[in-house]
Amino acid sequence: MRVLITGAAGFVGRWLARELLAGGDRLFGLHRPGDGCISEGTTPLEADIRDPEALARAVATADPEAIYHLAALSSATIRDPDALTEVNVEGTRHLLNAAAALGHPVRVLLASSGYVYGECDPDRPATEETPPAPIGPYAWSKWRMERVAREARQPPVTLHIARAFNHTGPGQDARFAVPSFARQIAAAERRGTEALLRVGDLTPRRDFLDVRDVARAYRLIMTHGTEGGVYNIASGTAIGMQQVLEILATLARVPVRPEPDGARLRPAEVQVSVGSAARLREATGWRPEFALERTLADTLDYWRCREEAT
Repeated sequence: MRVLITGAAGFVGRWLARELLAGGDRLFGLHRPGDGCISEGTTPLEADIRDPEALARAVATADPEAIYHLAALSSATIRDPDALTEVNVEGTRHLLNAAAALGHPVRVLLASSGYVYGECDPDRPATEETPPAPIGPYAWSKWRMERVAREARQPPVTLHIARAFNHTGPGQDARFAVPSFARQIAAAERRGTEALLRVGDLTPRRDFLDVRDVARAYRLIMTHGTEGGVYNIASGTAIGMQQVLEILATLARVPVRPEPDGARLRPAEVQVSVGSAARLREATGWRPEFALERTLADTLDYWRCREEAT
């Protein structure tokens, strides 16, 4: 199958490419000018998703049967509402228009977020029927992205929406909490000193997933999901950031001591984000395969390798 991944140079895009290449798909990877680090075996295509003409040319070159739309600004990299709208919302509109212009059936998987649900009840994880209540510019951009995609979709394009909860793993940007912790620990190990970790608020609880489980879920949704279907990708368990830090401390080769850093506190932070993947499990048989301890160990090893290479 001819497949296009937008955001192919990103954290999830590179892992998804590995997942799809293993299944024999022919991959095209869309990336922004200057972001050329995509997975081996993927044909690179360069375009800014904010430029509808350049994007249409890239999509026409790939001529895909399936599109995994991962390109987006993330919650940890930018909080400007206008920039989030331009990329996450209007960029999605441009992509759906480009897909429709191909004139043949195209399946599109839209990578949304569990953050569209806002504050969650840890005893009743959010389902796809839970009314969205996004908090903060990023979550709002993802909710608006879903709505725009439904409006912009034209037959014979079909749409699947995946709401993945927090996912991490080897290769994630250190501006996110887990890789930030792991990077600081790896640096301290290299120095042979105590790891004095600069941390933000450790009270929030998150539904953590391994990026490799999320990539597999995307593939299964594309293959087995119903047209127009919405699917949560979640473990169903909310884990506190304090617990994540404690697990990393047990994996560290030096003592770890957290130090609060006000600059790392995020505004509009939800305290609990957790979802139910019952619908996904019923439709595809998907279940998480990577325990959190394995994910954290692999992430720490990734940053150890980065430190050794410097």
